[in-house]
Amino acid sequence: MLVTETNVAATSPDLLRPPVPPRHTMSAILKVIASSRHGQIFLTDDARDRTRINSAGGPNAGKSLVAPAGLKAAHFADEEFTEILRWRLGIPAQSHVALCHNVTADGRVCEEEMNLHCDHAMACSTGPLRIKRHDNLTDCLADIIDECGAHVRREAYMKCFSTEASDAWLDIWAFGGLHLPELILDMTVRHPFVARYQPAASQRAGSAAAIAEDDKQSRYPPARGRKVIAFAVETWGRLGESAEELLPLLAEAATLRARRRGQDATAGSFLRRWRAMLDGCLQRGVAAALLSATHGLAGRLHKRW
Repeated sequence: MLVTETNVAATSPDLLRPPVPPRHTMSAILKVIASSRHGQIFLTDDARDRTRINSAGGPNAGKSLVAPAGLKAAHFADEEFTEILRWRLGIPAQSHVALCHNVTADGRVCEEEMNLHCDHAMACSTGPLRIKRHDNLTDCLADIIDECGAHVRREAYMKCFSTEASDAWLDIWAFGGLHLPELILDMTVRHPFVARYQPAASQRAGSAAAIAEDDKQSRYPPARGRKVIAFAVETWGRLGESAEELLPLLAEAATLRARRRGQDATAGSFLRRWRAMLDGCLQRGVAAALLSATHGLAGRLHKRW
């Protein structure tokens, strides 16, 4: 065969290096495996696995696990990271049914029976961690809104939403932003495997967050030209529709403010960082709840079973 310059040019890459698969081949293989596993789970009768898969999806869930290493919000201690992965992958937290070790400030122990996955820990009202998880997420969201140039207040009293039965203290009140309307937000964290959300949460993604939003609208109906936006978060990371609509609005306002100050910013960069912040904050709260219910709150003596 006569070797010409054209033939050499066409075959020289193969002569210099072995053949390689096309780009993103591994991603394509993993996608096929994930799709197959997803189908298998939804053919089983395991309502918890179906609920977990639904709740662990969406644009926000798991973003702290794929965030850049330099983002401090996505840094976890080894014990936290182990619990986060266990929770997300559906691996049992313990090998036998045990009692909850959460303790109140006055020493009262919860003692509720927990299943192998410790789902009780996500909704346990004993001890400080359920409220702390909510407050940390709210503070994280307040920091995000602060980047948009608005005045942000926490635990704001709103007379227009108060009733004779109870005063309305909303989690976040943001106002005074040039490109941002007044925002009145109420944070809520829901565990979709609670009996109230079943079987809907095992059949439809975001069902628990949707119910949470309806709850907030019933509690705080629009009044005097104002409305309350429910920022609903499920314990596996999925956000409610209102929260997903709000984040791009905030990113646009933050981008305009940053560019006016000479910064080379994009809405996408804000969204990626904020999603990792929110997810990381949630996952820390989940890990703390699991560890406390299983082993007792760190730094506090607890009964050994």
